[in-house]
Amino acid sequence: PSTPQACLARDDRRVVDAARGTLLQLGELTDSAAAKALKASQAVEEAAGAAKKAAAAAAAAGGAEAPPGEPYTGPPLYDVFLSHKRTDARDFARALWNLLVSSGYTVFLDFEFKQELGSLEEMVGKCTHFLFILTDNVFKSEWCIKELVAAVRHNVDIVLLIKDGARWPDTEGNPTCDFPPPHLLRTLPPEVQSVFNRKPVVHNDEYYRAFVDALFEKVGGRVLGVLGVCDGGAGRSGEGTCATGGG
Repeated sequence: PSTPQACLARDDRRVVDAARGTLLQLGELTDSAAAKALKASQAVEEAAGAAKKAAAAAAAAGGAEAPPGEPYTGPPLYDVFLSHKRTDARDFARALWNLLVSSGYTVFLDFEFKQELGSLEEMVGKCTHFLFILTDNVFKSEWCIKELVAAVRHNVDIVLLIKDGARWPDTEGNPTCDFPPPHLLRTLPPEVQSVFNRKPVVHNDEYYRAFVDALFEKVGGRVLGVLGVCDGGAGRSGEGTCATGGG
């Protein structure tokens, strides 16, 4: 059987990215951009853990705590925040984390964060891009909606990503819509409804190269300097049968 290292020489981009992700998890990916991103993420985690302990110690000593919800004014801690409904997209989110980190991005994913977490909404405001993974049940997640609201309030760049195969119910309850329909979007907090006017990135395994191109174009295109320009395959437009994202 092929080893991950051997798979790096394959022509299939999906195989190459899967191999890079495996090597990243094993700590064996010899790529300076990926190593730098991973090291930066670990440094952020360690700093967050130290700050959490310091705040707890100050509170125990009778010191004043920082006011909740105070806006973050420092530089972004992460390039990308991955927001997902875990029961729908845990493995997919991990694959995206591997793809982005192995391409040189610092990425926040809750179950990859090894320190004690404070507020996820607060962490959203410390990221440059907010990647909202659209799956069947994401709108049933109180946490995902809170994170989306936080991204709007903190003026974080929001990228919508439709996972391959995701469907939402039409007005009769049939799961036929490949973009969240208006009647569903009207149930969301008013401040986030306009987010869905933008054109989403559509995940499609059949046109994987086009999907990856579109994703990296949305988050800055840094992959062009790491893996080279992708080619081949025209992706789906992202236009839904019940509603569509705008331009």
